[in-house]
Amino acid sequence: MSPTTLILLYCLAILGASLLGGLLPLFLRLGHTGTQVMMSAVAGFMLGVAVLHMLGHALPEASSTQAALLWLLGGFLMMFFTERFFAWHHHDLPGGHMHAAGETGHGHEHDERAAPVAAPAKGRMHWAGALVGMSIHSLVSGIALAAAVAAGTLGDPGGGEAGGLAGLAVLLAILGHKPLDALTVVGLAHASGIRLRRAHLLNAGFALVEPLGVLAAWWGLTAFFHSHPGVTPAALAFSAGTFLCIALSDLLPEVQFHKHDRLKLSFALLLGLSAAWGIGLLEGDHHHHGHAGHGAAANHADHPHEDGHAHRDGHAHHDGHGEHDHHGDHAHRGEAQRGSGDHAGHAHGPAPRAGE
Repeated sequence: MSPTTLILLYCLAILGASLLGGLLPLFLRLGHTGTQVMMSAVAGFMLGVAVLHMLGHALPEASSTQAALLWLLGGFLMMFFTERFFAWHHHDLPGGHMHAAGETGHGHEHDERAAPVAAPAKGRMHWAGALVGMSIHSLVSGIALAAAVAAGTLGDPGGGEAGGLAGLAVLLAILGHKPLDALTVVGLAHASGIRLRRAHLLNAGFALVEPLGVLAAWWGLTAFFHSHPGVTPAALAFSAGTFLCIALSDLLPEVQFHKHDRLKLSFALLLGLSAAWGIGLLEGDHHHHGHAGHGAAANHADHPHEDGHAHRDGHAHHDGHGEHDHHGDHAHRGEAQRGSGDHAGHAHGPAPRAGE
């Protein structure tokens, strides 16, 4: 599978997850505890993806560790201030209100969650601000996915054919988080007075943002991957910072805020982190297989030099080891001179006897 085909499939998966996320309350009631468990698992998974995958791939390829960490810090601060000025919080998911929106007759089933929704709809949690903030987040996530696929495929001499799982962990992190974003868009839009059908149309437009970001970033990375090799690790480190911010300042505090089910939420967090680590092993296995040919080619390219080095004892014209050849040449010349001297001695020795 070519990298471009992989990118297109990833975009379709993200689009589907976002559209289904907006429809989630019509088919599934997670409930308050279920939502918190899901957020805990997603937080752990995003934390693992940011540190083990994105940052782990960015550091070896970056021009320096400090440069990668500066990009990481920049991504963290960018997402922090985006959430700061376009405030949205997933703990305000209007689950109870969405039941009412779906006309299920359970609009007051979760009063503790329905209550905080009315105020945000009028003020700081207005749907337009949340939509702008989450659109910025989606664009950055799209860059992260494109950079992850580029790092796993574009550097492969086989054209990326072996990197079939490149970017899988980043994709799964997006798929786990995207339904929460979509649910927030639909819920806040409906809570502010927009009809449910229009709210879903609004979510459909929002669902296109991230695939467009992926495609734009992929085009840019493929254009500059070889001419500017520092672009991809910088994008990975920057995106890792945004994932860290979402996990540490958005999702995890909401889990910590709730004192109930501590063991269950903690287990979900560790489960998500373990899943990120496990997928890393899967990606790493395919990564090594994908680059086995590259390593063999590199070793094969080195063999002629090694053989040449063996032959260079007798051929001083090879430039790779001039100093070695120079000394070897002197040694051979010394031996030749000594041999000539000995031969000269033997040649002149009999001459006096003949004269005598």
